[in-house]
Amino acid sequence: MRTTQHKQIASLLERLPPSHSKRSDVQEQYAIRSAGHFGETTTDHFLQYLHSNKYHVIQDLRLFDGIQHFQIDCLILTPSYLLILEVKNLRGKLIFDFEHHQLLRVFEGKKETFPDPFLQVEHQCHQLRMWLDQFGLPEIPINSFVVVANSRTVIKTHGSDLEGRKRRIIRPKQIIPSVTNLTSTFDRKYWESPIIKQAAHCFEKGNTPYRGGSILERFDLKVEDLIKGVQCLKCKRFPMERKRDHWVCPWCGFNRRMLT
Repeated sequence: MRTTQHKQIASLLERLPPSHSKRSDVQEQYAIRSAGHFGETTTDHFLQYLHSNKYHVIQDLRLFDGIQHFQIDCLILTPSYLLILEVKNLRGKLIFDFEHHQLLRVFEGKKETFPDPFLQVEHQCHQLRMWLDQFGLPEIPINSFVVVANSRTVIKTHGSDLEGRKRRIIRPKQIIPSVTNLTSTFDRKYWESPIIKQAAHCFEKGNTPYRGGSILERFDLKVEDLIKGVQCLKCKRFPMERKRDHWVCPWCGFNRRMLT
């Protein structure tokens, strides 16, 4: 299933115009799947050490907030707070631009722009609160970290950081000490053990993993958004031109005989 979805996203990316507003969303998903699934990263290795009576870890969570579905890479339940981990498995150099609310990636001489992960987790926190309200669960603080999973990725920041976002960007090896330090800042328990178990059960029941479906629907796209025509197998450009019984690429001259 993962391989099929990766191929679908790759094909979609080839036919989506560079200027399209949804291209960055598609690029991000393609980059994530190219780098490897969340469960196959080193992040899992360190998360397993948090499984105890003190912490309850739920991975790959997809919930419905009453308006739309939202995805959380990892949610950690504690008596004093909930913690969202937004995992970025991207190679190259990442520049967190706090001034313009965007994430830039420089890789193999190419610069790409991705949505701001901090705006993303802020919205996830809002959606999570809406979801918790549906079950009448007591209020509890919600915190978040952005985990850069690839150990070779270079991390840079740009712009003023009055909100302290820089310290919320961590490596997988920092998960345990970061969670431990965060826990030490709380002196109150909002959820006792029975509430945590109840919440964990609600999360399990409410989890609705993505089962596929139309790749266009997933990104809220229409056929009209795509580049039409036959793609050249050699240079990957569009469109090839029809010449009697074969296709010819006007860009590189590649010939492809029509199937009969």
